[in-house]
Amino acid sequence: MRNRQSGFTLGELMIVIGFVLVVVIVNLTIGALCTEYVVEYWASYSKGYAVDVPFGPCIVAGLFLGELAIPAALVTWIASFFM
Repeated sequence: MRNRQSGFTLGELMIVIGFVLVVVIVNLTIGALCTEYVVEYWASYSKGYAVDVPFGPCIVAGLFLGELAIPAALVTWIASFFM
């Protein structure tokens, strides 16, 4: 059954909603973990002692910065071998 206003079928709409949910869930989990790793590593490196960042704010930051934090964590991990 086609919706006259949007032009999407119900199946197409469910695929779009599913894709958006997958992106949000990846940002909330992997993005948050990567954000925490990057912030803790570079804060500990710059201060000279171990820094612990709470996971709650990293979840919020990961929601918005997840796409940037995932490759940043990979670069941080590789850079950690050379420091």
